[in-house]
Formats: sequence, C-alpha cells, structure tokens
Amino acid sequence: MGARASRRSGSASLRVLGPRVLGLLVLGLLVLGLLVLGLLVLARPSGDHGG
Repeated sequence: MGARASRRSGSASLRVLGPRVLGLLVLGLLVLGLLVLGLLVLARPSGDHGG
C-alpha cells in the first residue's frame, strides 16, 4: 500500500517506525524545553556569573 511513496524516505520511515518515534520526539522536545527553562532561570538571578 503506497509503495510509490518510497520516494520520500522521511514519510516512509516515520510510518515504519510508528507512533513510538513521535512519543520519543515529544519527550525529547519536552526535556530540551525544561533544560532551556532551567538554564534561563539559573541565568536570571546570577546575571553577574558569565559562565
């Protein structure tokens, strides 16, 4: 079904991998967001400390 869609390896790979990949991507984005927020919060009060 939809073998012709093989041109787009991206869509094909996503379908083959399944929703698990979407979950992992969502978790990764959430983790990155939390890390960024944490860095911003830590950098806010300690503006003098430039790393």
